[in-house]
Amino acid sequence: MDLVAKYNCECLKCGEIVASDQHCKDIKCPKCGGEMRRKDRPSKNVNSNETIEEGGKSIVTIEEIKAKLTEELGDLVKDWTDEDFSNEDKIAEARKVKAEQVSTESEAKVEETEEAKETEEEAKEVEKTAEKTVVETKETVVRKETMDDEKKNDTIEAEYEIEVKRDGKVIRTEKSKSEVVYMFAQVEEIKADYEKQINELKATLEVKDSEIAEVRANAETIAKLKIEHASNEFTKEFKDEDWLNAEKIEEAKNLQAKKEKIEANKIALKDNEYAKDFSDEDYANEDKVEKVKLQAELKAEQEKSKALEAQIKPEEKTEEVEAKKEEDLETNHTEEVVAKEKKESPLTSILKNKINK
Repeated sequence: MDLVAKYNCECLKCGEIVASDQHCKDIKCPKCGGEMRRKDRPSKNVNSNETIEEGGKSIVTIEEIKAKLTEELGDLVKDWTDEDFSNEDKIAEARKVKAEQVSTESEAKVEETEEAKETEEEAKEVEKTAEKTVVETKETVVRKETMDDEKKNDTIEAEYEIEVKRDGKVIRTEKSKSEVVYMFAQVEEIKADYEKQINELKATLEVKDSEIAEVRANAETIAKLKIEHASNEFTKEFKDEDWLNAEKIEEAKNLQAKKEKIEANKIALKDNEYAKDFSDEDYANEDKVEKVKLQAELKAEQEKSKALEAQIKPEEKTEEVEAKKEEDLETNHTEEVVAKEKKESPLTSILKNKINK
């Protein structure tokens, strides 16, 4: 048999043998449609008296195993699968249950017989002693495993012995022997399957651990951000996924800063006549805000200059201008001198320049 690429499969119903790249249990018999199993599948000798010699070993087919165990264990195996009939632990457990059933039935029959034969006094005596009756069941299992490198198989032999005692006296003893032969290829296949399952479980656990760590880290990040932005009204409707979105958080910060700037500028310009038609966007525009502030300062400066000018008497202005003209003539200046009250103050000039810019 090509152990790498193919399996030799045998039909459990008609005995047809075919080679397959798939596991035998996954295909059907091409001849009769029956269930297929590996031709070299594990075999078991239920009773040491049953012999089909092969290389010095007692080997039987699964059908013979089923027939023998059904005869021995009755209804206890009526729902068993082929795999159950090859399971030593399950067979041993069933034999133990059967032994207990037989023990109970035997006790019942013994008591019925005794009661039929005994007199009333004997019956009373039996009743007294029955209260002290002790039934013991002892099961012994001896397992032996032999590996044959030449034949490339592993043989497991098991001897079963069940002993039933009643008040310390052995009333029944049953012995049986079973043998299972595994090919090395089967053992390696089983091992590989278990290793695959173990690796898959490890991979699943690693993924779950990673997911748990990520969830924990995200929860900590969200908690910190909620505290940091507790006063931001634009984050109040945030979902957990929004808190993990850096762009949304930055947008909320900018909207909150803009709102606070608008509110602050509204308070600062509440008495400024040049801002009376401002929209929220205008209050958020620092250039526009700065311009109306300068306009208000210029107007205040101009009004202050007018007030000072109004306090100077007309005659004092004329005398001052004439005196200045005479002084300029004496120094041979021909330039016309501008009256002092018509000159702009330095602050006024600065304010006008800023507004124009």
